[in-house]
Amino acid sequence: MKKVVIGVIVVLVICLVLVVLAPFMVNLDRYKGTILARVEPYLDRDVDFTHIELTILSGLGAEIQGLRVADNPRFSSADFISLDSLQVQVEFLPLLKKEIKVRKIVLKRPVISVARNAGGEFNFDDILALLKRRSRGQDSLKKEGKAAGTPSARFGKTSVAWAAAGNPDAKSSSSSAALPLSIQELQIVKGKVLYRDEMLLPDAGTLVIDALNLTMKDVSLDRPVFVDLSADLLKSGAKNVSIKGTLGPLGTPIDVRNMPLAVDLAVTSFPLAGISALLPVKVLSGAVTAEVKGKGSPDNLSLNMRAGSDRVEFQLPPKKNGKKPPKAGILRGMKLDVKGTRTRKQNLRGRGTLAIENGTFESVPFVAATSNFSYMPGRVTIDSLNMQAFDGSIQGKGFYDIEKKGWSFDPSMQGVDVSTLLNALTEHRDIFAGTLSGDLHAEGTMPAGKESKLGARGSILLAKGEWKNFNLVESVLDSLFGLEGVGRFLSYQGGEVARHESTRFDSLDGTFEMENTIIQVQSLTLRNIQTSKATDSVAILKGIVDRASKTLDLRGVVILSERHSRKLAEKADILRALLNNQGHMVLPITLKGSLRKPVPFLDTEYVLNALSSYYIQKGTQKLLEKLF
Repeated sequence: MKKVVIGVIVVLVICLVLVVLAPFMVNLDRYKGTILARVEPYLDRDVDFTHIELTILSGLGAEIQGLRVADNPRFSSADFISLDSLQVQVEFLPLLKKEIKVRKIVLKRPVISVARNAGGEFNFDDILALLKRRSRGQDSLKKEGKAAGTPSARFGKTSVAWAAAGNPDAKSSSSSAALPLSIQELQIVKGKVLYRDEMLLPDAGTLVIDALNLTMKDVSLDRPVFVDLSADLLKSGAKNVSIKGTLGPLGTPIDVRNMPLAVDLAVTSFPLAGISALLPVKVLSGAVTAEVKGKGSPDNLSLNMRAGSDRVEFQLPPKKNGKKPPKAGILRGMKLDVKGTRTRKQNLRGRGTLAIENGTFESVPFVAATSNFSYMPGRVTIDSLNMQAFDGSIQGKGFYDIEKKGWSFDPSMQGVDVSTLLNALTEHRDIFAGTLSGDLHAEGTMPAGKESKLGARGSILLAKGEWKNFNLVESVLDSLFGLEGVGRFLSYQGGEVARHESTRFDSLDGTFEMENTIIQVQSLTLRNIQTSKATDSVAILKGIVDRASKTLDLRGVVILSERHSRKLAEKADILRALLNNQGHMVLPITLKGSLRKPVPFLDTEYVLNALSSYYIQKGTQKLLEKLF
């Protein structure tokens, strides 16, 4: 009995030694040509590796080191995939029946280069198309275009055709229609993905997904595949992206477009500064957390996304010929909720809501900003926008056409501080004061390489307002009293009337239309204009404002209050010639200069003609009185 035990131990030791030494005794490198002959036809790409060895202790199978797969030559001459090692483990018992069942595949430190050209084609589309054709039995596995013995242009090795011709097994295998796919587990360890997109992100450069770990279970064509992925997106220094769910079955033949899927994507503390090139603003700091749920298939997909950020600091693009960089803006408490669908007939479209608790824009604070929006291919529509800003409220709606670079926006303002608004958004600083309300429509285009177009129209009301740097009524009266034949009745000294350097009024209401740099003022009425002598004067104007030259050309009348008109007429009877039927003095004017420094001109020709007519009428009356 003792000898039997010793014998068993000796056998076990010998088996253990053989297991340990087997990988060193079996040289699999001599099958390199055969292996490549079986693999390359499935990819129609040059494939190479440096070494292959048998593995037993870590699992029965083989490990391929230095594996490389060439990129599509129409994209680059670099590698599509390169990795440190590829481990393939198989089950032992099926081997006794001459069957191969893959238990596990492990890719260590793979680097995958994904690219899309300006036409929307990916660098792996040719591989997918090839696999799809062969899964239908429409394409043989024989690799065409290389004669036997011809060196591979990509890796400098002999061609697959040569290797297959020198090995009967390889030749017979090339006639099979498709490789059965059934893998219990597939792993990617410490992978990296390099992504370039010349179609949607031509200026973004290469985006990097690092520290990628992937586990896929029950990989086959006829069963759903479980997926668990984590990665560091855009070199954040931590794993900030995870994907869990199921994909498939792919079906036979392979049908990626109708592949069922149910996945959950989570993004944690993702730094937005890493994707500034993809956004219309430069992100200085801030991170976003998001959850995305996808269900359906690539050709019939529904998506739900929720995202949020505690604080984002950003900067607008610099203005043309701007001397100072734009001021930073801040968004706090941002929440985004989006639902979308995609079908074969219709690309991605859906609706969403955006809410921001508070923030600053161009140094102007705002609170309670909310928006409902919708999107479809080439177009984003703002269905509603509400916010508290500029000490008032703003509502609006509009759209942006991505393809035509056109936009439209219809804002409605209530109780907005006009001084703060103009100081923040325009170059007309410190010109107007008051509370602004109004309804506007603006539209424009920003085509690349072409001159942009801008148009607008609307109506406004400025309450308790002030037009700074000039006094309209008193400047006009100063011109009137300076006329010969008028001032002597009032004991007037030049410059005596103009005492204020601004025009104050109860309200200013107007309508306008704008095309590019020309604003056509259809009506502009200033009511209850306040002067040093009286109130309740009115000014009615219309004309043109040229934004390019910053000049005014407005024409209209100043109508003095009845009380003020009566007092002036009592002092100078000749001024009765300027009264209308309601007893108001009407003074025609022209407003020149600029918004910052308007210059009013009295229509002296009209006034002198009116005064002359008054003199003639009075003279005629006196003559008639003497005669009769």
